[in-house]
Amino acid sequence: MAANVGLDLAESVVVDRHERILAGGSADADGRFDLALARHRPDGSLDRRFGVAGKALANVGPDSTDEGLAGLALQPDGRILAGGSTAAT
Repeated sequence: MAANVGLDLAESVVVDRHERILAGGSADADGRFDLALARHRPDGSLDRRFGVAGKALANVGPDSTDEGLAGLALQPDGRILAGGSTAAT
């Protein structure tokens, strides 16, 4: 098992009506990548009310897959739409 090097990649960014910044992509999870979202306040700091301390991670496939978000959109009601991919490692 590879060591976690803490590599996070943002592939898509949207700004909501409250000027909060939502970035989606992938985050290193001990040698593989999981889906990742982070929400920032208008000043750039993490919005700690979102997910866990401002970040949300999801592993949707087997542990041997890399996953990443490629696109984000916001619905008028504030719901987040995300699209991405998985790939065997």
